[in-house]
Amino acid sequence: MAKKSFEIIISALEKEGYSSKIVQVNSKTKNLDKNSEPNNNNFIKPNIVYESKQSLQPIVDENYVGSINLTKLPILFGIEIPIVVVNYEYAVNNEIYYSSFGPFLIVINNKRKITNNEYEIESRFAVLNKPFFNFLTPLIIRIIKKNNNVFKST
Repeated sequence: MAKKSFEIIISALEKEGYSSKIVQVNSKTKNLDKNSEPNNNNFIKPNIVYESKQSLQPIVDENYVGSINLTKLPILFGIEIPIVVVNYEYAVNNEIYYSSFGPFLIVINNKRKITNNEYEIESRFAVLNKPFFNFLTPLIIRIIKKNNNVFKST
C-alpha cells in the first residue's frame, strides 16, 4: 500500500491552489507501561478539530482506520454534524490523519518518540483552504488548539 507523508500531501494540495497554515504543538506523556500507547495513537478518539460525541468506525484495518464522528461544533451553536476522518501509520510512531470540514482540509501528523520513560509527541496541524477563505483560518486554528488541549488532558 502506497502511503503519502504529511509533507507530500500538503505540497500536492498547494499545487492545486490551496493555502496552508501549519501549527506545531509539542507535548509529553508519561509512559507508565511498556505496552501502553499514549492518547495520540488511539484510533477511537482521533485528534482532530472537534470534540467527538460518538464515533462509528466502518473500517478498521491494521494499516488504516476510517471513522464517522458525530460532532457538536461550538461555532455552529452545538449543531451535530458528521465528520469523516481517515488515519494511518505512515511509519513507526508517525501517524497521518486527514479530514475535511466545509471549505477546509485538515491534515495532522503525530510523531512520537520515547525518552526517559516518557513519550515526546510532536503534532503538526495543517489547515488548507482556497485563498478566499483565509480570513477564517485563525478561527479554525484556535479550535484545533483548544481541542488538542482537551484530548491531551484525557
